[in-house]
Amino acid sequence: MHGRERRADESDGSAHRRRAMQQIAVVGNKAYLNGGRVSEYIDGETQNSNGATSSELASTFSLPLDKLWSNSTKNSPYGDYSPNADSRRPRPIRLKQALWGDRAGKMMYRWGGATSWGKTMDEDDVVLFRFDPDRQSGDQWDEADKTPEDVDGNTFVGNSNGASASCNGLGFYVGGLASNASDSTVSANFSTPGVLMYDMEDGTWTNSTTVPLNEPNGHVWSMEAQCTTAFNNADPLLVVLGGKSDSGFMSMNSVWFWDPAEKEWYNQTATGDVPSEREYFCTAGAESKGGTYEIFVYGGRDADGETLDDIHVLSLPAFHWFNTNVSAPARLHHACASGGNGQMLAVGGVEKEWEWETPDPWRWSVGVLDMKELEWKDGYNGDAGEYEAADAVRQWYSDGNLDNVQWDDETAKSLFDKSISVDVPKETPSTSSGDGSSEASGDGGSSSNTGAIVGGVIGGIAALAVLGALLWFLRRRKKKGTQAAELVGDHAHGALPPKSMSSSPASGTRTDSNSEPVSEMATVGHERLELPEETSGRAELPTDFNLGVDRHFTLQKP
Repeated sequence: MHGRERRADESDGSAHRRRAMQQIAVVGNKAYLNGGRVSEYIDGETQNSNGATSSELASTFSLPLDKLWSNSTKNSPYGDYSPNADSRRPRPIRLKQALWGDRAGKMMYRWGGATSWGKTMDEDDVVLFRFDPDRQSGDQWDEADKTPEDVDGNTFVGNSNGASASCNGLGFYVGGLASNASDSTVSANFSTPGVLMYDMEDGTWTNSTTVPLNEPNGHVWSMEAQCTTAFNNADPLLVVLGGKSDSGFMSMNSVWFWDPAEKEWYNQTATGDVPSEREYFCTAGAESKGGTYEIFVYGGRDADGETLDDIHVLSLPAFHWFNTNVSAPARLHHACASGGNGQMLAVGGVEKEWEWETPDPWRWSVGVLDMKELEWKDGYNGDAGEYEAADAVRQWYSDGNLDNVQWDDETAKSLFDKSISVDVPKETPSTSSGDGSSEASGDGGSSSNTGAIVGGVIGGIAALAVLGALLWFLRRRKKKGTQAAELVGDHAHGALPPKSMSSSPASGTRTDSNSEPVSEMATVGHERLELPEETSGRAELPTDFNLGVDRHFTLQKP
């Protein structure tokens, strides 16, 4: 590596309070953080030179994914790529931008974002930036591409607060908001519909604004997205969750996904323990050894303005939600990523909007979640094994519940047509069948998505056991006359479910207040402004809108 990487902070971190509004992307064996704000306090006094409660983060930070490191010691786990004063670094500092990692694991790209505290984004800064960690120290950022004025017949403007994701050499930015804080050419604030896609290999842009998410006008912001190649013949699919639209909060049981090849949106109704509607949350996605793909959803803010502390898991291709029993610090404006090896990084966040002085329970504002065991760890293990879904998720598939999924669209179903093979947990959570009875599975190997193999094997073993017992009985009787033989029941298969979680199949009897099937992994006040009615495909926002003004918009199901 030509660029010299140094530690971000050699102090004990006692002054650190919060970091938030940054973005995260995995590139090669590192997770990179860019943008956002940070706060430091000593004896109740801010350490910002101008007295502000927080300051902008000019540096790009990294967390290693191939090493062991702790998030609770005095030494900071972050690497710091500080820009030179004369370098063409991304100016100004951004909030809620897109951050994409390329296919080769060499480069990172940054698009969009907004300034804070009422600043205006200069037109010359609405460009695509590229980060090369191997370049000379302090000069890793440069301009990758001048933003085209028009793409696919649609006007191209800088925006923020959309959903960012990348995979297979493609970067996506869905929805969002445009104002003079994101682009000085914007005179009237509005929400931006559609999908912006950048091909990192050939440098081409696609602006699919005319194809709406959340019809008829497709305006959504403050949501999250994950890009996966686990299905669709290994071609990318973009999954979008939550956020707000012109008409209300987006329901988390309505899962939208985008097929980039066909430029088509699809929607599938999810089952299970559906999380509450939310904004400013984070997600991380990972493909399991068995072929499933899980999206972890953590925190955010609900429609009542309350900061959330829950963690839910959406498993694909089932579109089934599980509620974890993970105790997590409530936060919003944080960022999450799957670092590989079955671990989720959760970085930054504040407990309340603009509340920077409250100490973060995590010393360096970074948490590490074991995605299988569903436990917070004291650090990251670069040598951990391949990701495997949690016990209740695997049990749900081994019980044959995938066959019961009711698809909203046959074309959508074909995109997720895939054989799933999961190991049956040795101690499995109990499940509720459609008739209300409880069942518990025993030890096993792998199971298909029909569940028939498991039933057949268990039945066969039972038959062999009876036959063996009968032969033993006859031999003993012949040898010792009338000595009785007795079969003793094996109670090992009636083991109690693990504490981590329990699962109900799609046809289960337990339901929530909306009478939707619920699955569990054990237990675990703001001003609202209505957007004006759509007349021209643009939703006008208040004139004082930017990320430095605390505005919240009332939305409802699409």
